[in-house]
Amino acid sequence: MSLQSTQFYRRLSCGAPSIESQAQLSPSVPDITKPSTPVGGRNSPAKFDRIKWPARMEVPVTRRIWQNQHPADCRAAKFVVWPFPGAASTRNFGSIYIDVLQWMFIAVDKGRVLILDDRNWSLGDCPLKSSECYFEPITHCKVADVMASQPQDQFRITDLSIKGYSALPDDKRVWIAPEAWSIAMDETRKRAMLWPSVTPRPLCHSQTAILQYLLAPQRWVRESVQAKLQGVFPEDFDAARTIGLPIRASDKCKGHSIIDSAGGEHDCSEVGIEEAFKLVDEIRAFDPMVDTLLLTSEDPATIARGRQLATEGLRVITNTRDAMQGSGSATYLVARAKAGNGTSVSDQVVSALSSLHMQLRSRYLIPTYTTSFHLTMQALHRSDHLTFTSDRMAFPLGPKDAQYTVAAASSSGCAAEVA
Repeated sequence: MSLQSTQFYRRLSCGAPSIESQAQLSPSVPDITKPSTPVGGRNSPAKFDRIKWPARMEVPVTRRIWQNQHPADCRAAKFVVWPFPGAASTRNFGSIYIDVLQWMFIAVDKGRVLILDDRNWSLGDCPLKSSECYFEPITHCKVADVMASQPQDQFRITDLSIKGYSALPDDKRVWIAPEAWSIAMDETRKRAMLWPSVTPRPLCHSQTAILQYLLAPQRWVRESVQAKLQGVFPEDFDAARTIGLPIRASDKCKGHSIIDSAGGEHDCSEVGIEEAFKLVDEIRAFDPMVDTLLLTSEDPATIARGRQLATEGLRVITNTRDAMQGSGSATYLVARAKAGNGTSVSDQVVSALSSLHMQLRSRYLIPTYTTSFHLTMQALHRSDHLTFTSDRMAFPLGPKDAQYTVAAASSSGCAAEVA
């Protein structure tokens, strides 16, 4: 494959423009064809073991989401309620938040508050038993505020098509979404809703903004991730010369035999470590200054194989404090914790989050687009607020027969849609 000759495709594969700076509040549209402002690259004093995640009110676009999510009177507000997959679900937070992203689009577009009814989340390893164990609350409204409505004021969504979305009854105070799935929505509406006074942005800008809002880590998570990353990066680490390579193997591979895990979703011979390293070598040919690879995986064997495949002159840095539990399945994580091996559910979730944050230190990112966790990582990688170098690029790896084998975009914006 060739970076010069390969057609550019887009799924969630967009570039790395800043979500929005204070200067971009005017009606004029910023010139996103120019390189983004450096945010901590070569010769930067940035502390790479520190999380960069600004408060929601510090960034104009996430502040607008916050305002939608914090009405003056929750008992008078209108809601969209989305129930997290329950205790029996195999879905981890990457898969879940891709759906939450879609429901937040709906909520903001319709001026409704999104409520996550996640009281039975299997990964909620704290007294709250919810996503708030790890991430800041997305609203001050509670499920009890919703329950104050009468049955006749509630509407259960069953039609997940765009036609069904347009027909949702606005006079019903509460829309209740089906568990585990998201509704279809016209992408044109998604592009415009967070920037109402300017020309609609590329869709990926909105995706990044919403995920940055949703996944704001709790203070204890920040501290735990920073503790895991402490000492991982050598003194001469340079984010501008770094490729990020997260690999999802184990339960993502078709034909696996891992118990307490869903069936595999991709052929690991096509999107596994060997194919990924072909792309690593290609990027290094494209940018000879690259000298470092951030390699993360839930699978210890994949990490070992990656070290073997690394070519001369490429330094491999791994997440040395990663639990590498051997599967990304939520059910597997819970069963592993119950087995009494000394690793709690929260330890395993924080371990995965530390790998996500580690990959935000890269300039080039190679996610696997059949993996929701990687799509989430790629979306966050676009944000100047969370990353450590400018002009970032993503090259999603996918099956050969899907015509998405290589997708690339720089800080000029999102990759163009190709028919």
